[in-house]
Amino acid sequence: MAYVGNLPWETTADRLAQVMSSFGGVLSISIPTDKHSQRPRGFAFVQFESADARDAAVAGMDQTDVDGRNLNVSVAQPQKTREERAAQAASDFNKNGDWKVKMYVGNLSFDTDHDSLKAHFEQYGEVIDCFIPTDFETGRIKGFAFIEMAADEAKVVCQEHNEAELDGRTIRINEAQPKRERGGGGRGGGGGRGGGGERPQRGGYNNNRNNRNTDRY
Repeated sequence: MAYVGNLPWETTADRLAQVMSSFGGVLSISIPTDKHSQRPRGFAFVQFESADARDAAVAGMDQTDVDGRNLNVSVAQPQKTREERAAQAASDFNKNGDWKVKMYVGNLSFDTDHDSLKAHFEQYGEVIDCFIPTDFETGRIKGFAFIEMAADEAKVVCQEHNEAELDGRTIRINEAQPKRERGGGGRGGGGGRGGGGERPQRGGYNNNRNNRNTDRY
């Protein structure tokens, strides 16, 4: 099974099946919805006929644009409780002992801008840096961001405020990891990085931002 994160609200199961079927047979697709609003929560699970098809989709679709968002695709992991996820994040957090920490914020609404995102995190402490990557051609945000805060405040945010709601979407917050090199594989119509159950995706970043558009403060 594959996890697909940063999914646009308008992307249907049929649309996602069309995209993923280029890598192999798709048995089922589940797009969880909010129990109150019935609105999609911004992620999905795709069951393939084989592990080879799943792995091909993960390799070929990660960070590929579908319906205006760069999706996150990964092999789904066994679902953990919120407490288990928080404990794991705490044990892995800031292993270098830096005084400040960069966080990855995923599943952002296109309605979220620099000021509203910064204000949201300022509830928890001083925001040192706020960066929302945008598409080079359209100027549209890519659906994720990076927030930098003091290490102790960032740890609290990751542990206690992950899966908060912002502008109608459940945002995913965790410590950003250096961007890894991607392997080969064909590209289809959508993809990205994620996890199983409702596991938050771990964002990658590149410290060279000279070629990126951003509304900096």
